[in-house]
Amino acid sequence: MIDAEAGLLFFGGIIVGGAFGIIGSKYVTLQYMIKDAEKPDCLDENPESYIESLKSDYNWTKISLGGLVLVAALLFLLMVAIIESA
Repeated sequence: MIDAEAGLLFFGGIIVGGAFGIIGSKYVTLQYMIKDAEKPDCLDENPESYIESLKSDYNWTKISLGGLVLVAALLFLLMVAIIESA
């Protein structure tokens, strides 16, 4: 039974790691998009609205990363509990 649980935790770790990669790349991309949009040579017709939209997406991405860190920590604690109970 421990082997099945360890396998599920392993695949859970792969899923969490993949999500870290996707959300982390979005986080970094939004940082650079905000920096580029704040430059004076921005060609957007309404740069303030565009920057606010980017900052809103950036904040939600930051919250998502925080939640993902929490899920990873809980997954780690679950793994430790299973190993200790064996």
